[in-house]
Amino acid sequence: QASRESGRPMVIFITSDHCDYCDAMKSQTWCETTIRDRVGDSFVAIRLKQGRNIRALSRVKIPIYPITLVGSPEGKVVAKRMGFQPPGGLHQLFSEAGARILSRRSSNVRKR
Repeated sequence: QASRESGRPMVIFITSDHCDYCDAMKSQTWCETTIRDRVGDSFVAIRLKQGRNIRALSRVKIPIYPITLVGSPEGKVVAKRMGFQPPGGLHQLFSEAGARILSRRSSNVRKR
């Protein structure tokens, strides 16, 4: 809802207990200054955890943890990465997702 209301895309981090790669992303990637700044400025951040967010996670196929998704404000997944991502990998994901969201918006405008 916050994403729809603000027009900002969602970044969704799907994690699990006892996952070393999830813990590594929390300590090495998500706390990195450029990631925190970019997420804070441009996204609605959501963390979903196995066992806690059963309803939301029932709609997502989860072959491994962690998974990072970027969703449009309309609720469509536009990009994803599976497994540990260093800061550079997330910046790349965010850039790819932003380009896809802009492309979808411009194609929707042309259809009108």
